[in-house]
Amino acid sequence: MPTGTGVDRQVGYAVESSYGTGVVVTRFLPAISATITKDIQVSESNAQIAGAKVLRSTQWMQAKAMVGGDVQHELHTQSMGLLLRAAFGTVTTTGAGPSYTHVFSPADKTVSFTTQVGVPATFGSVLPQTSTGCKVQSWEIAAAAGEIVTWGMTVVAQEQTYGTAIATPSYAANLTSWHARSLTVQIDGTLVPTRSFSVKGETNLTTDDRLFAGSTVIAEPLSKGMDSYTGQIDAEWGNPSSLGTLLYQRFLTGTEGTLVAILAAGTLAGTITANIRFDGTTPSATDNGITPLSLPFTCVASGTLDSSAIRVQLVNNDAAA
Repeated sequence: MPTGTGVDRQVGYAVESSYGTGVVVTRFLPAISATITKDIQVSESNAQIAGAKVLRSTQWMQAKAMVGGDVQHELHTQSMGLLLRAAFGTVTTTGAGPSYTHVFSPADKTVSFTTQVGVPATFGSVLPQTSTGCKVQSWEIAAAAGEIVTWGMTVVAQEQTYGTAIATPSYAANLTSWHARSLTVQIDGTLVPTRSFSVKGETNLTTDDRLFAGSTVIAEPLSKGMDSYTGQIDAEWGNPSSLGTLLYQRFLTGTEGTLVAILAAGTLAGTITANIRFDGTTPSATDNGITPLSLPFTCVASGTLDSSAIRVQLVNNDAAA
């Protein structure tokens, strides 16, 4: 029986074949939080009805509607491909069951998806908030020592309704979360003991400037500039000794490097490979503890292919991303 509380909340996704045309969600992920909201602006008449001291019902109307918000998941070993494909733009899948390899890299953000958030009501039902025409505006993968790795994203959508029936959640078999204990971070082939690591992307999509006369919802968001991929490694100054102060020196000299962050557990693996520019900061000994080293970075293409800047590879049991 439904509890009438957040215990019964659910989030599901499905790729759309046509932008804004909703489909039944079929891929579900356990959610930390999901706040996709619909903001409806109101237009009020500036004209004066003789003698009127109060706005009339005939003098206002609903106008532009904007849908969007934030969703937070843990980073799972499976079922993440749909969101990664939408965030990056393209995927190549190879291999055969039970082990498939999916490689995601930057491309035009043509993928849209339907998101349904099930919000429990106190009278016992789970009410569906169904958002169609969803695209990823920004995303972040974050890991900290001793903690589960997280996936967070901000989405923009075309429309949100309550008319679609709530879907029954079904999760992938053996769905587990990646933990930072499985994470290794290397720079130019050398292991860097890492306290925390994060990488994020900004897709630079248009939003409210795609509103046209005759409609209250936006047309499909398009890229209005280059994607941005940045991140940070929090380590220790001088650790490992084989790198010494070299990482900071690369910041000072503007020397790029190759970052490889790997999550591995048995036959399952997730790998982030990036060509990075070190954006610094100067290490400071402010107390009696170990001197920290923060390494903010920006991913840049080392050649003519966007994929040389960053790509994510998943090896898991999903036949399709």
